[in-house]
Amino acid sequence: LAVYFQPKVHIRTGSLAGAEALVRGVGEDGSAVAPAGFVHLLEEEGNIRELENVLERTLRLSPKNVIDAEDVLFPDAENGVRDAALSRWRPGLPLDEYLGNLRQEAFRHALSLSGGNRRAAAGLLGISPQAVGKYLKTHPDLV
Repeated sequence: LAVYFQPKVHIRTGSLAGAEALVRGVGEDGSAVAPAGFVHLLEEEGNIRELENVLERTLRLSPKNVIDAEDVLFPDAENGVRDAALSRWRPGLPLDEYLGNLRQEAFRHALSLSGGNRRAAAGLLGISPQAVGKYLKTHPDLV
């Protein structure tokens, strides 16, 4: 997938009012594939909302004005982190300790994906930036 931004301009003032993300597929030969060529597949499988979530997350975290396919943070790229975290549980490990370790890994990963940007990390974690700050005060080794 390739994402392009089309500026939205306020009709009265001519000022920039935002941008619309345009998604284009990339064929095996490198040619552009219009949304009509892939969106219906996503809709049939119920994945269109997930595509929107993936693009929103990528846009929030990207320091670039244009994102390329390699910049898109697809969930499959995160599955390895989840699997690694889940594999750390073992019989006899207290649940609080396991969950604490898992929480710490989630913070570490979100901070890594966001390049250390606490507001972006909070967005990834679904919590407030203040909650990230509070957690990092008690876990300075993550900073």
